[in-house]
Amino acid sequence: MTGAATHEVTFNTNWVPEDDAAMANFIRNDIPQNSIVLITAQFSWSRHARECVIAMKEIGAQEPVHAGFGDTFAMVGFKGTYWPTWIQQVNLPSGQGPAQIYTKIPLMG
Repeated sequence: MTGAATHEVTFNTNWVPEDDAAMANFIRNDIPQNSIVLITAQFSWSRHARECVIAMKEIGAQEPVHAGFGDTFAMVGFKGTYWPTWIQQVNLPSGQGPAQIYTKIPLMG
């Protein structure tokens, strides 16, 4: 892990049903092993989110993952063969956001 960003992708899992499978596919197939994964979302992002929520759990997400109108979500996950102690997520109700995470991630070159 170097800390260099390798991908930046947007999925609209609220209005575009196909983005649910697209996001799940991206997490499972396009993100390399041993990668730090950052996910942020706002408003009603989870209306069509089913398969992508399962994929998010594969990189460390915990319930509750779904968000209602105006809610914010942030996650630092990891795609790899172990669960680092720094995996975190924040869910905030409408009006209490934005969701923010402050953590230290040890990088190995």
